[in-house]
This record gives sequence, C-alpha cells and structure tokens, in this order.
Amino acid sequence: MGLSTQQRLGQNLKILRASKDVNQNEMAEYIGLTRSSYAQYELGNRTPDAHTLYAIAKFYKISIDLLFEPDLSKFLSEMTYSQIDGDNSQLLIDNFRRLSPFNKGRLVEYSQKLLEWDKIKEQNQKELEKRRQIK
Repeated sequence: MGLSTQQRLGQNLKILRASKDVNQNEMAEYIGLTRSSYAQYELGNRTPDAHTLYAIAKFYKISIDLLFEPDLSKFLSEMTYSQIDGDNSQLLIDNFRRLSPFNKGRLVEYSQKLLEWDKIKEQNQKELEKRRQIK
C-alpha cells in the first residue's frame, strides 16, 4: 500500500530539509512555526496551510506541487533540477532587469533562436537514433 498524500508530503519535506542541511528548528523559524508544529508536517500527521506551503516552496526554490509529488525518483530529479534552475533563473531575471529596453529585445530574440537550435538539435538526435537502430 502506498503512502497517503500527507505522508508523501512529510517524506518530501524531510528529503528537502536534509538536502539543504537545515534542522527542524531552523526550518520552523523560517516559516514562523514551532519546531514541534513543523515536525508534525514531516511525520505526516498534519498538512500545512497554503501560506505555509508557499513559504516552504519559496525557501527550497521549488513549486508547491512538487512538495506533493508521489513518485520518489521524479521528486528527487525535479527537486535537484528546480534548485539548480531556480538559482540560474534568478540570475537571468536580475540581469534582464538591468538591461536597456533595446538589449532586452535583443535578448528575447536571441533566446528564441536558442530554443530553435535546441529543437533542431533534438530532431537531429532523434534522426540519428533511428538510423542507428536501422543498422
């Protein structure tokens, strides 16, 4: 039998906290709770309210829905990607805001070209895989 949503959330919270090397006291303080209240979330005995879920997701730089991800391997993969991507995204946003309007336009155009190149690269890789399978 699988874990309930509340239990899955608790397990995911434990994993996230361990990944940041934060203890329950530090996490509880950040979101404005007592350690025992926060511990109830990790134990799967209570579910945080929307405000608390938002604070937790913000702390870990992930989406709220990822907190409830039932597939452990997908959770770990997305968690790692979100944390790395979150740092890069913030840097990109900060840099974008400092650009002149002209350079903002150039950056948007360049990003569209990069997306096109990625799409072409992906198509070429698929075609190459098909050819390898035929041989």
